[in-house]
Amino acid sequence: MTLDSVKNKFIFYAFLLLYFIILYRNSWLPGAPSMAFKELFLIPILLAIFLFLIFDFSIINLDIIILVKKNIYILLLFVVLSISSFVFNSQEFSTIFSTLRYLSYLIYFVLLFIFLPRFLLHNLGYFDKLVYFFSISSFIISLIGLLMFFSGFFPMLTFQGLLISVTNHPNYIPPLVVIGVLSTLYIYYTKSEFNSLFSKVFLIVSSITQGFALLLSFSRTGMIALAAGLLIFLAFVYRKKMLLMLPIVVFAVPFFLVGFVKAKGFVSFISRFYLLIPAYYMLISDKTKLLWGYGVTDATKTYVQYKFEYGAFEDVNNPHNSYISYIMMYGLIFSFLFIVFIFGLLYKGIKNAIHVNDSQSKLFYGFIISVVISYLIQGLFESQMAMTDYFMMVPFLIFSGMLYFDDLTKVRYVILNRFDNKT
Repeated sequence: MTLDSVKNKFIFYAFLLLYFIILYRNSWLPGAPSMAFKELFLIPILLAIFLFLIFDFSIINLDIIILVKKNIYILLLFVVLSISSFVFNSQEFSTIFSTLRYLSYLIYFVLLFIFLPRFLLHNLGYFDKLVYFFSISSFIISLIGLLMFFSGFFPMLTFQGLLISVTNHPNYIPPLVVIGVLSTLYIYYTKSEFNSLFSKVFLIVSSITQGFALLLSFSRTGMIALAAGLLIFLAFVYRKKMLLMLPIVVFAVPFFLVGFVKAKGFVSFISRFYLLIPAYYMLISDKTKLLWGYGVTDATKTYVQYKFEYGAFEDVNNPHNSYISYIMMYGLIFSFLFIVFIFGLLYKGIKNAIHVNDSQSKLFYGFIISVVISYLIQGLFESQMAMTDYFMMVPFLIFSGMLYFDDLTKVRYVILNRFDNKT
């Protein structure tokens, strides 16, 4: 085993460590409640030091040099974030806790948006392993959840009748399952080693199992996000044939969703909108804060105060909207620039997908694009994409980073070469 292969394994398993700690922190397993926020003192700093020590910077070449033209937009984001943090929200650094919570976002961005995507694009074998990991972990979590559900085992009394699996909230199931189902389908359509009848049947059963688990979590957001992701990915698979399916989808989806909305109750549906009212008054109360935010820690504290003042009594400390959460933390200027940046990446990915002719490359882009869009949709109804202590930010940053650092010619060549070798 060469030194490079050892380094590659350390990098990949360091990511798995991060993911499992987040999963454990948000579970009902023994000792998990005591983990709340303690990962801020351990995970980001240790992983940052660990990866900096073992990372092979030669694979990055000149792509992360800040003066390269393609990185100017990231530099602009960093400047705006610095103004928000050091000029208008210096209280971010007044305590160890708030400082580490602030740094966790920067470290996540560096590790998950820059280092890991570059590593995966240069080591597509590890990209395959990542896809397998998302697929298998989601299947296992879904299977455990179904066994618990039908056996009547509900460890969280608050969520009787809802599938939660090993997590401690049904809303944590969708971010796990969406990436899991899309990963499973990507394996089904692209991996030649799974061409046997048994493998194909297993992948289909796995996808159905994961989808069924999501349905039993009764997460409307998850259903919408998964449906959107599936439509986008399958559009890359079947292309023009998908047009024939659109009338069926448009006709069926409203009836399907209304049934689940009724099952969970309209009160829950309306309560989500009530959570936006305190955020609205919180932001318009101070124009400076609207533009530059309250800071990561103070945004939560201030929102909770406004929430009770305006009669939103649901037991949450966020507006259940990632974009509003970003505005609350970093301000409108940064949040707007960040969203424009993400949509620019999607535009780049779609343009690259159109320009390639081989099906493997199209599915590669289609998979990444469908994942990013699915999480963007979930972000409309959940704040998890704006929080480092939950699952959603991890795949979102990784796949967005792959769109950012993608070299069209190189990736297309590597995919085709790998596919040809297998066939």
